[in-house]
Amino acid sequence: MDHVKIEPSPVTDLKSIKNDVEIEGFRQSHIRDGVALARYFAWLEEQLNDGVTLNESQAADKLEEYRSELELFQGLSFTTISSTGPNGAIIHYAPDPRDCAVIKKEQIYLCDSGAQFRDGTTDVTRTWHFGTPTDEEKRAFTRVLQGHIAIDTLVFPNGTSGFIIDSLARRALWQDGLDYR
Repeated sequence: MDHVKIEPSPVTDLKSIKNDVEIEGFRQSHIRDGVALARYFAWLEEQLNDGVTLNESQAADKLEEYRSELELFQGLSFTTISSTGPNGAIIHYAPDPRDCAVIKKEQIYLCDSGAQFRDGTTDVTRTWHFGTPTDEEKRAFTRVLQGHIAIDTLVFPNGTSGFIIDSLARRALWQDGLDYR
């Protein structure tokens, strides 16, 4: 085995460079998916405002229903993470329809979801609060937003590691004694 040399595949680099057709497909799939997401979040807010009891699994099913109506839809790109309250902090949480939380207006709701279309794949995470957030929730959300802005405005040299970029995203949280879990 001394003569075997393991190196990154050149195919990986070639696959990471998208052509104009692929780029347009991604744009169009995100536009279509955005329509489903807008319908979904409007529906969810309306249901909660009307006092309808919905659990995380029922909500995820409704989002899939809206997506399934879209042109070129093939299926979900991964299991929808529909989570409320403390469940939103669980990485790769998947609601069990037999035993999952009821979505409450007073708690943060996180939806991490995606769709597979014939022309592209989406992966979208959104955090909502359908009631009045607490001061602590506002503070944490603001620090996360500041981290996103820091990354968006960052100019960095080629070869900068993800570790360095991640640290910059966390800076605003760290300065306030917070961190991602």
